[in-house]
Amino acid sequence: MVHEWWGHNDYAQQRAKQLAAEGFTAFALDMYGAGKVSEHPDAARKFMTALLSDLAVAEQRFNAGLRVLK
Repeated sequence: MVHEWWGHNDYAQQRAKQLAAEGFTAFALDMYGAGKVSEHPDAARKFMTALLSDLAVAEQRFNAGLRVLK
């Protein structure tokens, strides 16, 4: 699963754990890198803008998550 725009926060991690406890294969992917998290929309927007400005990096992070699941 990919986190909301707030970042790879506790909620995203707990949801992946809940899904795993239900028998699903679950992985919480950090699309921003380095565990960046924000509770303020302006900071979250900056994280998302930075990610979308370099789609090659976004694709690499997403694909790295897929490799973990294989």
